[in-house]
Amino acid sequence: MSYPNQKKIRISKAKADATHTYAIINIWAMQTAMKLLTKGSSFKLWSYLASNQNGYTFDLSREDCAKNWGIKPDSYYSAVEDLVEKKYLVNTRANQYTFHEIPLDMPESPYD
Repeated sequence: MSYPNQKKIRISKAKADATHTYAIINIWAMQTAMKLLTKGSSFKLWSYLASNQNGYTFDLSREDCAKNWGIKPDSYYSAVEDLVEKKYLVNTRANQYTFHEIPLDMPESPYD
């Protein structure tokens, strides 16, 4: 039931199949990131990283983030720093990091 201040929304999603690439993202993780990452570039970077498959390894590129994800080059470093500070990106050695959809110091779901 709607209230006068609400808008009724019908979702129309883009195709998601073997030809049209898609991502699986934990809703709790996304909600948490939306709350914790108040800088737009930080949430964009989180979305970019979270859209990859579990265990996938790649070299993070400032140019790719700018070209394909709308993260301005001058915001890129700030976003990386923010994700490190909030424990989404954890340095494992030298220039290697592990991305966590949910910060390491938080439960993986509201039920944990």
